[in-house]
Amino acid sequence: MAGSEAENLPAYVVMPDSHGAQEAGVPMYTNGFLPSVYQPTMFRPGNKPVLNLDLPKGVTPAERHRSIALLKDLNKATMVARIRNSRRAWRLTTLPSECRPKRQRSSI
Repeated sequence: MAGSEAENLPAYVVMPDSHGAQEAGVPMYTNGFLPSVYQPTMFRPGNKPVLNLDLPKGVTPAERHRSIALLKDLNKATMVARIRNSRRAWRLTTLPSECRPKRQRSSI
C-alpha cells in the first residue's frame, strides 16, 4: 500500500485526543486532494481501536474466504470481458470503412 511502511497498516491514521478535543469533528480528518489510499483510519481508545474489523455474526472465516474468492473470480471475468471488448472495438476502428456495418460508417 502506498504511503505505508507495512502492508498491514493504513497509510493515514488519526489518533484523536482521548479527552475529546475534536472541535471540528471527523470532517477535519480527510485525505483532501490526496488519493483515496490516504483516507484516514480512526484509532479509538478502548478494546477495539478500529471499528468493523470483526466478521459479521453468523459468518465463518471459511465463508468469508469463499466470498472473497468469488469476488476475485468475478473481477477477473469482468476484466477479461473489458479487454476483449476493447480489442474488438479497436479492430472495428481499424477496418476499412466499406467492411463496417452501414450504421458504423462515417459520413465523411
